[in-house]
Amino acid sequence: MSDLAAQTVLVVDDCPDLLRAVANALRRGGYSPMVASGPMEALRQARAFPGAIDLLLSDVSMPEMDGIALAEQMVAERRNIRVVLMSASTVRSRWPVLEKPFPIELMLRHVASAIGGSPACVPAAGPQA
Repeated sequence: MSDLAAQTVLVVDDCPDLLRAVANALRRGGYSPMVASGPMEALRQARAFPGAIDLLLSDVSMPEMDGIALAEQMVAERRNIRVVLMSASTVRSRWPVLEKPFPIELMLRHVASAIGGSPACVPAAGPQA
């Protein structure tokens, strides 16, 4: 199994409390979180980061750009990135969506499953939402 400490998760949410809680949980889970309070900040950080970003964990509803558009942009720029979205409402997406509020253990399972799965650039089977 690969070293979790080498697995970088970019967490994007405009709620500072949730951002902090998720980053702390990821750190305790052995991941290396990067945090961004919005999509534009996330793109700037990703473009400046020289290493691999294994997973984008992003809220869907944010100012400037929604999480689905952010995910599309990230996948275009980093073909091996995986994506998990978070949302307080029902969202149709080709990526897994974690419904808020969620238990930390569930979030960690989604992260582990996504990082162990296929890259986001591989088209999902069937029609896309």
